Amino acid sequence: MSVSVVIPTRDRPAWLRRSVSSALAQQGADVEVVVVDDGSREPPSLPEDERVRLLRHEQPRGVAHARNAGLAAARGDWVAFLDDDDWWAPTKLTRQLTAAYEAQADFAWCGGFTVDPAGRVLNVDPIGAPEPDLHAALLRMNTIPCGCSNVVARTELLRHIGGFDPQFSVLADWDLNVRLSAAGRGASTPELLIAYSLHAGNMHYSDAAAWSDKRRFDAKHELERDGRALDDEAWWLSWRFRAQLQTGRNRAAARSAWQLYRLNRDPLTLGRALALAVGGRRGLDRAGAAMRWLRRRDDVAADAHGPVPAAPPPA
Repeated sequence: MSVSVVIPTRDRPAWLRRSVSSALAQQGADVEVVVVDDGSREPPSLPEDERVRLLRHEQPRGVAHARNAGLAAARGDWVAFLDDDDWWAPTKLTRQLTAAYEAQADFAWCGGFTVDPAGRVLNVDPIGAPEPDLHAALLRMNTIPCGCSNVVARTELLRHIGGFDPQFSVLADWDLNVRLSAAGRGASTPELLIAYSLHAGNMHYSDAAAWSDKRRFDAKHELERDGRALDDEAWWLSWRFRAQLQTGRNRAAARSAWQLYRLNRDPLTLGRALALAVGGRRGLDRAGAAMRWLRRRDDVAADAHGPVPAAPPPA
């Protein structure tokens, strides 16, 4: 099966070389790489490889438009999106396509790692048990980790649902996953095959953008969620808390923990909020039995599923 890997980029040449190398290093898959340069100050330098194509927007149009331009130009039977600051294990696509083939599915996903710019693991992001109703589960929370660098889907299906919705930035992957699950059948493989990079330039760093997208997401999917009596507030606050904590924004994390405590009245959550507010991350580490449990869980998951994908050498 042929796969078009779409990589949107803008002014991040070093990271782009790593992500392109990661896509070209995929084993057992017929891959083409479509790099969409969304108005970089200088066109990116790409490896001289017949599998690599460059599309260029002279003026920035936004990452959703860049991804959709790559989707429109894709020649493969399947399309996978890879952000320019992330990378994959060499078996990522073959594992996912095998899972899709065995389940007669239209899209597939896997687990991964959240890493810092140096590649150090911040969090293990495994997938959960198969959901009896994947669409309902995705309406309540984004159960597919690692942002837009995860899902591989049939090209025809992605085009049928219109690709990415340009009104979203931080939650573009969640919205796409919801629409994919409404239109097709999904499958997963449990391996951790993605290194999802979290840093100050990452869209998930911005709380304002995240909350703005959340309001748009709620409005777009309100009728269907209300009809199913779904509530995502606890998951959303937990997700924001973790993103804030991982990027060192202790005050923001304390506020999220406090909001979560007001929702769940869990003393452990209150302890997190107070420890962060008083002593920052050091205070949380000293008082946080929950964080120690979280680290033990992540260590077990990493041992069970293997190491973070090694960053490939530049192509």
